[in-house]
Amino acid sequence: GDVSVDAYIDKKYLPEAIVNFVAFLGWSPEGTKEVFSMDELIKEFSLERVHKGGAVVNSKKLAWFNSQHIRRKCETDLPQVVQQVRPLMHTAYPAVAAQGVLTDEFLGHLVGLAKHRLDRIEDIVERVAYMIEPPNLSTPDAHQLRQTLWKNHNDTDTAIQAFREQLTTLHHSQQHQQEQQQQHQQHHHQHQQLQQQQQQHATHQLQQQVQTAIEHVCAASSIAPKDLCRPIRFLLTGRSEGESVAEIIAALGIPQSVARLT
Repeated sequence: GDVSVDAYIDKKYLPEAIVNFVAFLGWSPEGTKEVFSMDELIKEFSLERVHKGGAVVNSKKLAWFNSQHIRRKCETDLPQVVQQVRPLMHTAYPAVAAQGVLTDEFLGHLVGLAKHRLDRIEDIVERVAYMIEPPNLSTPDAHQLRQTLWKNHNDTDTAIQAFREQLTTLHHSQQHQQEQQQQHQQHHHQHQQLQQQQQQHATHQLQQQVQTAIEHVCAASSIAPKDLCRPIRFLLTGRSEGESVAEIIAALGIPQSVARLT
């Protein structure tokens, strides 16, 4: 395996995660906290808590430290994360980048969506692929996963259709609200920060409405929420696990989501 810090740096692990990981190879703090910044490590360190035994390098533990520091960085310094993500996404999706779609605002949105499931920054390219283009559901692996997820074909398809209809109704209501909001903004020149707050509120509200729609469909069809959500997530992203259905639909938008569920 890798035997030097340089090897982990070459693999694009965050420096702060490597420092945190290496510190724990020969030392442990008081209490159960594991994720430390450099300043926190300096403050907490004491020779009395240095281990005498040999250190064991666990690459899975390093990946965990890295994932935790990615989350921290997304919350404390999102622009820097976006700066790291930008060349990765431009390289992976040059045609999309050429269209000017990969703005810093959009990339920040992608980072926020994926931050809880990134072991390394590079993972975002695959993690958010469904946000760039619809998943390919015609591959043998996708076909096999679909067979697994559709436990009762008729009930699952009926429930998905009912959910799609709920989304369509929700979209009409959303359009009406947006038209009213735009008219209000035209008559009252709102500060950009206020508009962002309103957008965040609208996104949160949409997620709640999607979750309510899922609950209504499950109650009406007697299908378990997970047995509805996993097939829906598969149709939207190509995966059975990942972000919540509400998060995914809020990110994709209802029209794109309905199209993929058709």
